[in-house]
Amino acid sequence: MQSSKWVWILVGIALVIRLLMLTLHQAVEIDGAYYIAMGENFIHGNGLKDIEGNVNTVFMPLYPILVGIISFLIKNGEMAARLISVIFGALLVLPVYGLAKRFYNEKIALLAALIIAVYPALAYISTIAYADSLYIFLITSAMYFGYQSLQTGKARHYLATGACFSLAYLARPEGWVYIPLVAAYMLWHKREHWKNAIKPVLSLLIIALLIALPYFIFSYAQAGDFSLSSKGYVIYKFRAYEPFSQEYESSIFSLNKAKDDILLNPYKVKGSLIQEILANSQAFMLRYFSGLFKELYLVIPKVYPFIIFSLFAFFLRRWNREELKKESYLLMLVAYPLLFYPVFWVEARYMLPVIPVMTIWAGKGIVQITQRWKRMPLALIVAGILIFSLVGNVFASHLVDSRFEKVDPPLEHKQAGLWVRQNYDHPRIMERKPWVSFYGKGEFVNFPYAIYSDLLQYACNNDVDLIVVDERYTKKLRPQVAFLLEQETSELHVVYGTNVRHQENDIVLYEIDCSRA
Repeated sequence: MQSSKWVWILVGIALVIRLLMLTLHQAVEIDGAYYIAMGENFIHGNGLKDIEGNVNTVFMPLYPILVGIISFLIKNGEMAARLISVIFGALLVLPVYGLAKRFYNEKIALLAALIIAVYPALAYISTIAYADSLYIFLITSAMYFGYQSLQTGKARHYLATGACFSLAYLARPEGWVYIPLVAAYMLWHKREHWKNAIKPVLSLLIIALLIALPYFIFSYAQAGDFSLSSKGYVIYKFRAYEPFSQEYESSIFSLNKAKDDILLNPYKVKGSLIQEILANSQAFMLRYFSGLFKELYLVIPKVYPFIIFSLFAFFLRRWNREELKKESYLLMLVAYPLLFYPVFWVEARYMLPVIPVMTIWAGKGIVQITQRWKRMPLALIVAGILIFSLVGNVFASHLVDSRFEKVDPPLEHKQAGLWVRQNYDHPRIMERKPWVSFYGKGEFVNFPYAIYSDLLQYACNNDVDLIVVDERYTKKLRPQVAFLLEQETSELHVVYGTNVRHQENDIVLYEIDCSRA
């Protein structure tokens, strides 16, 4: 990618902002515990085993592998995961600049790159231990190379497009759909000379398939069937309920009839997403359009209020056939995630992959505003964007996702986990969320939604060493056994109990005596 010195200055600014925002995090994110365990196990030759000790095909492998490589060098898995997000979040400036420059001009490209560098939602997602930052960078880079392919016709650009989209799939499974989508667009775009387009488009598809093929084989060997990911069906089932409601907890975490597993264990639950949708089509349609409405009218304006400038890019211009043909490329790549995510669940962070394109349009819209209304200087708009963004970075966790426990971090779990690390050697720990397991270097076992006697039996059958009972989750989400916050039993003996003064969240760790269960 060609870039001026100003672009690299913006990359540096983006990097500094993200590094400073690392201080906002006091505990690992839930999925981060899985990614980090997978990466560390992979780099030590144990395969893609997660914090539950299972070979994981629910989370895609690219991010964990990168985490494993960096954690091997710096000996800190959590910091490795965050640094990878920081680096790719800062580098996102480059493909946005490159795409905007080729679509429009240098001024718009620099303006779009500036917004990307400082925008709160993107800065925040670039500091959490999730694959989002890596995924957004790869998708946007693939879009850049894809447009280069259409402009130059060079084989290396087609190959780079296929490679980036395939790597994006290996970061998050929904990335795979872009590949046939862009291939079809390229053939349509070159339809007047379609014979000449077949060979380069085929090269794009072949390189994408070759890069993803090892994971296809691995996934088939583990799951016993062919699928792009085992994630879709499970997530769809999970998202049928309001998160962390009693219905959610009982429908997912209750024990099965044999009482040897939870109802919706993502490693063992098999099903077809398409069949599930067709079997309950009316409920699906209601759920889908409700999610789509929420996404378009609530989530997008919240996560990206600069969309007002993006809309100006469409209304303050004269359209012709050539411009419509060109803009349809960006529009297609925005439409896919907007139409896809309501199938499962609408969250602010799921909308972030569309922000790079919306930012390019915003840059175009801002320039058009200053050209239309001469009294509106560009410097004033840029100053407003900078002030909004820099202040917004302080509150970014609320903007992106309020369910990351960032407002009230689980410090009592982290403290308990660090105590476990000093006193136990890789114990199996039953808890609602895997923080004690992560910081205690233990193996996580799901805390079932069950009565006390069934809970004990399940724990013993799963060789559990420690059971975590806490004010934060047990009292609300496991009311059947909330009494354990106040008293031990003949089968359970307290080995750790504390109260974090400023959080007032009690936590108790029990050892289990299965001879009495």
